[in-house]
Amino acid sequence: MQNKIQEMDEDINISDNVPNQANEGLEYLSKEVVENTTPRQITTDTSILKQKVEESEMTKDEMDKVTAELFVTLIKEGGLGLSANQIGVPHRACIVNVKEPLVLINPTIVKWGHVSTDTAGERIVYVESCLSIPKTIKKPKRTMRVSHITIKTDNLGIIEFGPDSTKWKQGGNELLKDEGLLESVVVQHEIGHLDGLLITDDLVRYNPQIEKTNTYGRNEKVMIKNVDDDTTMYIKYKHATKLMKTGNYELL
Repeated sequence: MQNKIQEMDEDINISDNVPNQANEGLEYLSKEVVENTTPRQITTDTSILKQKVEESEMTKDEMDKVTAELFVTLIKEGGLGLSANQIGVPHRACIVNVKEPLVLINPTIVKWGHVSTDTAGERIVYVESCLSIPKTIKKPKRTMRVSHITIKTDNLGIIEFGPDSTKWKQGGNELLKDEGLLESVVVQHEIGHLDGLLITDDLVRYNPQIEKTNTYGRNEKVMIKNVDDDTTMYIKYKHATKLMKTGNYELL
């Protein structure tokens, strides 16, 4: 995942975090290993990206290798997260670098919420771009995510992700500035990759105002807005629904 939100443009330099000994978030990864690992090409082939990566047992050498390749490729590309299938590696693994670099081996979401506090996840509208979908770098897509999630991994066990604050509001800058929420979204983005889901897919992208669509006739005229440039159109509902399904328009 690459984040292009204006409010979150502070660079995170992963190279500053390269450890000389064991790091809590990474399998052991020495500076020498990093320097001797070649970054991989990021695929844009949707036929590959839409294939689910199943869990599999990995040796220590395999985990070290995929960790290093994810790490150095993300350094080169400057994103916030990357999954193994994006770089042609057939393992269920990904890296997330928001608060600290975390490599997740065989991650799966076990609850849309927090297990330890019994906190339910709230559905939120977010803004995302993807290194494997170049057009979203210039025009990020609005997505539907959940605020709190709990995942299990082979290397780090059970981990919970969620907002640092509860003071933000939907659509507000406070939401976009919440580092904990951003980390939760990036984790969902990368596990989505491993499940064959992209931010342009119907299950992920935000289709606004769907609940309003039942109140209009097919030939009734409605006002819709382009979410990218705020231009509006007054067109028949049957045509508006097709545009809203792209995720680029919303019903006013």
